[in-house]
Amino acid sequence: MPPNVFVKNGLRHVAPYMRRITAVARPRWVGKPFLEVLATDFRSRDISRFSELIDSGDMYIWRRTSAGVETVRGARLRTEKLQHGDRISNSMHQHEKPVVATPIDVVYEDCEMLVVNKPAGIPVHSTSGYLQNTVLEILKREHCQRQLHLLYRLDKAVSGVLILAKNQSKFKQLRNEIDDKKRVHKEYIARVRGHFPSSIACQDHVVDIDPLKRYQYGGVGASKRASTNFSLLEYNSELDESTVKCVLQTGRKHQIRIHLRNLGHPIVNDPLYGPSGILSEPMTSRPSSKEFSLLQEKAEQLRSAILLPGKCEVCGFPNHVDPTPEELVIYLHARKYEVQGSWSYTAPDPPWAKFL
Repeated sequence: MPPNVFVKNGLRHVAPYMRRITAVARPRWVGKPFLEVLATDFRSRDISRFSELIDSGDMYIWRRTSAGVETVRGARLRTEKLQHGDRISNSMHQHEKPVVATPIDVVYEDCEMLVVNKPAGIPVHSTSGYLQNTVLEILKREHCQRQLHLLYRLDKAVSGVLILAKNQSKFKQLRNEIDDKKRVHKEYIARVRGHFPSSIACQDHVVDIDPLKRYQYGGVGASKRASTNFSLLEYNSELDESTVKCVLQTGRKHQIRIHLRNLGHPIVNDPLYGPSGILSEPMTSRPSSKEFSLLQEKAEQLRSAILLPGKCEVCGFPNHVDPTPEELVIYLHARKYEVQGSWSYTAPDPPWAKFL
């Protein structure tokens, strides 16, 4: 039975629901006590809830051995060390974060592919805190499609052209076409602070930083070459803001947002790279572990600020303040995606792209 979905205050909510999850032991977990891994790698979960799952037998390790398959559960889990190939299974009371309730408009559709104008404020696929509340799952439900294959990703806060294949063979064909970088044209529009130059290119290296992860395990990525061409579309002197065309030459995570920040013209409502964001300072090389720890402290302060008194009676998940729809959106829009000589798709500009 699918979870209950409802709309409240402009947000699409999914009511909490039960599901069984299975995680394969990661290399860094091998040889470590099971309880230690739960405490260090699942810090967002209530450790007392894990104890209840262990005591009830709901949580267990499924392990292949030379004699067959072994299930490790109960009191033994409290002293067990994880091994290669272990599968950890337990039921979970799933809480999903709300997303904007904006409809997903179709740009183009045929029997093999689907092109949509992704709304800002919805993640494209499942990630931490989002399973049903994703573009992929919403489209599967609305278009009765069991299979949809994303050609690429857009940030949760970004809107615009998103291309999906309805079968594996079409996906491979489209992937082969977009892998021909010389023919690909990706164009965005952004609304930024200040009077932007008529045209400028930025080739700063970008570093993928995620303060919600650990420094050694995905928190800080490598410094990667990146290139974006920018040109001014319109300047509003009263607001001291500009709309800017952004053409990607490479496709790094948060590339446009980082380059605009480095140029001194951040996206006006960017909560991460804007003036009040925790990554507001230009950064083209990997931060030290000490610098990263400071970023983690700031991120934790932001997370604590949205906590409400009380917890879920079923699983102990903390209550949170719901964001407003405006807080889930930034003024960055994937306007056009083209493979020259093959196809081109354009999404209409959002209302913020024109100054009133």
